[in-house]
Amino acid sequence: MKLAVSLFGLFFYTQVVDSQLVGYVGKSITFPSGADPSWILKKIEWAIYSNNTWIATHRGVTTKTDRFHRYGSRLRLNTLTGDLTIHELSLNDAMEYSVDLTNDRGENRVRKIKLEVKYPLEKPNITQYQWFTGQSCVIVLRCQSSVQDAELFWNTTSLSGETGTVKRPDGLFLFIYTAQMSNEFICTSRREKDDASSVFQAICDGKSAATTVTPKNSPAPPIKPPCPRERLGLYFFGGFILGVFFMALLFKFFKVTGQLQSPGKCLKGTRCSS
Repeated sequence: MKLAVSLFGLFFYTQVVDSQLVGYVGKSITFPSGADPSWILKKIEWAIYSNNTWIATHRGVTTKTDRFHRYGSRLRLNTLTGDLTIHELSLNDAMEYSVDLTNDRGENRVRKIKLEVKYPLEKPNITQYQWFTGQSCVIVLRCQSSVQDAELFWNTTSLSGETGTVKRPDGLFLFIYTAQMSNEFICTSRREKDDASSVFQAICDGKSAATTVTPKNSPAPPIKPPCPRERLGLYFFGGFILGVFFMALLFKFFKVTGQLQSPGKCLKGTRCSS
């Protein structure tokens, strides 16, 4: 009977199914086992490395998720579906994982999943440029993400209470509204399944201004180098200051020299020849 069950399980052996997942440092990720929903799982073995080092197992009624020290208490195994969850991901968790499943009829399935771990997105920076025209405000909002391939979305609520979403690859957003009003704008930076948002409260107070909102724990936006015209202006201004300084020194020098050489005049503290 045992031999028949073994041959039955071998006949229904399913080929390896490879897939790839992306996780983010500090967050959780769940590996789908790929088990048929109708299966009653009797054996679940999650492993890493080429020698199939077990990290989480379920056999009969016994479940263990602390088989390997590097994961500590970060693993959760769903004994009904066979799915494995890793909490508080680190860069060291990036590797290939495999699961070996067996149901109550001896059917077997093996699945390999490659995990890539990235740093999560940081909140984007929002810069506001505002001009007051006398009756209304014209504002240009610019959203910048620290990741180049991230998509940028703007969300805002209109005066009627309707919410709209605008996708802008350049991160720019133009808005005109009347004085003594405020509007809330949300910029979302999105990459694959990861996203981060910053909120900006634009207030039209009758003044022209430029404001930058830099979220906490986020790097400051890169400093834009001055254009050639700006550099020429700086050079001219610096040269002018240096010229005035040297002219003052020369004037003082010639004044003192003139006093020493002027006939009929004696400097205080010196002897004059008759």
